[in-house]
Parts: sequence; structure tokens; C-alpha cells
Amino acid sequence: VYTPSVYGVGAIAYEDLWPAAGDFDFNDLVLNYKFISIANADDEVVEMIARFSIKNIGGSLRNGFGFSMPVDKDLIESVTGTQVSGDIVSLDGKGLEQGQEKTVIIVFEDAFLSDGETIEVLIKFVEPTDPEKIGLPPFDPFIFIGGDRSRELHLGDMEPTDLGGSEFFGVDQD
Repeated sequence: VYTPSVYGVGAIAYEDLWPAAGDFDFNDLVLNYKFISIANADDEVVEMIARFSIKNIGGSLRNGFGFSMPVDKDLIESVTGTQVSGDIVSLDGKGLEQGQEKTVIIVFEDAFLSDGETIEVLIKFVEPTDPEKIGLPPFDPFIFIGGDRSRELHLGDMEPTDLGGSEFFGVDQD
């Protein structure tokens, strides 16, 4: 199963001056993405490949990128392929971000260090999993701004992770 489709990719664009309104150009970090869910003969997902490529960095802030999934962390066997040095983010033995109630995968800590590459993240499940437990689209993408892990910027109506700071809510033009 391909998300958004077998033939194309999806795009996500961010304005990284949040909670200030910024300049509304939404070019500070632009990513293409595609998820590929690999299923067994019973149509249960056994692993997922998430591909990300940075299409533009229009800002000067060193932003990281991650996503949360509506999947119980106990169903994840391992996550590999991320570009996390440990300077900002800590991972557990499975490759998930530590300190999170949700399943949170950090793809990279600094877009400038990952620019021009296609990053392929492999998510293996402990056992074949009903696709409805994963959800489609299978992720809530967000950036964390300027190396500050608590300054998370999500798409509208998405909840911050446990490490997202509430001190930015209601400030400036949030």
C-alpha cells in the first residue's frame, strides 16, 4: 500500500517562525514523502518504508523533522535509517524517541545535514499488524525549530508530542 500513491509523492511545507506569523512563504522546510506498507498474504502489515527528501530549505534555522504514528509502541520491533546523532534527540533501543507516550520517529535532527538526500526509514513490526491499527495516512508530521526540541510545529489540529512545549501556545500569532 502506497501513501499518498504508487505514482507520486506528497509534500509538506513549513514556516519556521512559529508562533510568530512569519512571512507566510512556507518555504523554510519543504519535504516530499512516500510511505510503503508491506503486507503479508493476510493483508497484515509486517513492515513500512518511509521515504523523505528535502526539496527546499528557505530559512536559516536548523530544523529537525519527525512524525508520530497512531500505533502502540509495543507493536514496533525496530526503526532504522534515521539521521539522529543524539545531540538533540535521544532514541530507545528500538529507534523510537525516548520520553514519548506516543510512537514518535525522528527522521533527522538538522535539515542542513540531510539536504539533498533521500532518507529511507524502515519500520519493522513485532508481528503482522492490522492496517487499521496503523491508520492512513500513517503519520502526524512535525518539525522542531532551531534545535529546540520543545518547539514543535504540527499541521493544523494535530497534538504536540510529550516533548512539545506548551509555552508557545497563545504567543504572538499562534
